[in-house]
Amino acid sequence: MLHWERSIMTVQDRLIRIEKSLSLSGWISPGDVRFLLDAVSDLRENISPGQLLLPSPISMETPETFSIPLAGWLIPSESNEADETSWQVNQSVERIYQALDGGEFHLYYQPKVNMRRGEVIGLEALIRWKHPEFGLIPPLSFLPQVEESSLIIDIGEWVLDTALSQIDRWQKMGQMIPVSINLSVNHLTHRAFLIRLKDALSRYPQLPPHLIDIEIVESVAIGDLKAMSQLMLECQEMGVTFSIDDFGTGYSSLRYLKRLPSNTLKIDQSFVLGLLHDSGDMELIKAVIALAQVFHRSVIAEGVESPEAGVVLMWLGCDLAQGFCISRALPGEDVRDWVRSYKPDPSWALWSGVKFDLSDVPLLLAQYDHSVWVSRIIDQIQNSQSGFFEDEMGDHVVCRFGRWYSEDGVNKYGDFEGFSEIGKLHQEMHVIAEEALCFLNSGNWDEAMVFGEKLVGLKEALFSKLANVLTAIRLSHV
Repeated sequence: MLHWERSIMTVQDRLIRIEKSLSLSGWISPGDVRFLLDAVSDLRENISPGQLLLPSPISMETPETFSIPLAGWLIPSESNEADETSWQVNQSVERIYQALDGGEFHLYYQPKVNMRRGEVIGLEALIRWKHPEFGLIPPLSFLPQVEESSLIIDIGEWVLDTALSQIDRWQKMGQMIPVSINLSVNHLTHRAFLIRLKDALSRYPQLPPHLIDIEIVESVAIGDLKAMSQLMLECQEMGVTFSIDDFGTGYSSLRYLKRLPSNTLKIDQSFVLGLLHDSGDMELIKAVIALAQVFHRSVIAEGVESPEAGVVLMWLGCDLAQGFCISRALPGEDVRDWVRSYKPDPSWALWSGVKFDLSDVPLLLAQYDHSVWVSRIIDQIQNSQSGFFEDEMGDHVVCRFGRWYSEDGVNKYGDFEGFSEIGKLHQEMHVIAEEALCFLNSGNWDEAMVFGEKLVGLKEALFSKLANVLTAIRLSHV
């Protein structure tokens, strides 16, 4: 539990923040806030920290009918149980206040790239809490606790200023790179937000405002469509851009998209993660890309975790991406070196100058599926997990790759040189896989490992042949 005097000082710090915030916005005069500060100074020792931090039903109405909850530090609870529960909750919030004041928050930056061009196009700033006891804590573990409090605005102000400071440092070192920041709806709808944004930008006069992009989730963007549209326009007049995050998960419609002057749509990662397995996710992504093109918006996919997913996205018309396949979020000091050394995946470079044909997508999906199939078998062998067997193991025409090869593959690519060799290699892979798992299930791990290594070698040979076919396809499209 916090020391008594420390609790009082923390409350005073909070009121100072409120004084600065509300005075700036015109909600309350400095004298009114000072009255509360004086009241805190006169607290008697028989009031517990739990009672000090309890919320109050008291609110203050302004002529504009804004309702602003004021923390009722002097209101005692009606039961010991309620008092204890409220103290536990507020202690957590109090700890987050301390983390902000104590410099325990840090921004990490996840790169965004243009897969077709092989260029880094920006970064997304992601907050992390470096807790002295629990290590690096992700935002969803602490931000929801303060979402409805004024602290979320303080955190948003810190994120904005920290991002601007970092961009300014990169710019002075010769690196101009845009950064996206995530701000809460309570922060964005705060009536002083535009004033504070202008003030923050004015502290970095050499920094082009277009290097800042504000990300808001789709459901927030359409919550008050008129107000959010106006806010976007006023920010864009300053040069700041907007992206709609998690697009496709809310209430997407042509009407909403037409009225929201966003610059970019971000395809939600839940759809991107299912892209190679779920035809419904692919169709949804195609629809989002088509909407973006109609309304002249950029579109970026988040959650790209494999090169194959990136290629499919390129084929569908989405060249911009971020995800673990590209890079995890990096500390600010590591970004410049990463950007300088970045090289796109070779498969993306292979298709960078090609006019894509969506009819080729099943080939890539079949290749990816077969790669996953081999990886699962190798994992079983390496972990000595017996008892694993599938009907498709011994039947090379049952698996997804086999079905593609004998149907669409033959019809579309059967005339390409080397295609028949792919079929022979694929059939041999199934035989070797069945042998490997038979040895594993009988407890002969050494023999299973030998056949597992053969399986990997055959996979590499098959994909080498497939690459030749892909090259021939590429040349035929030029």
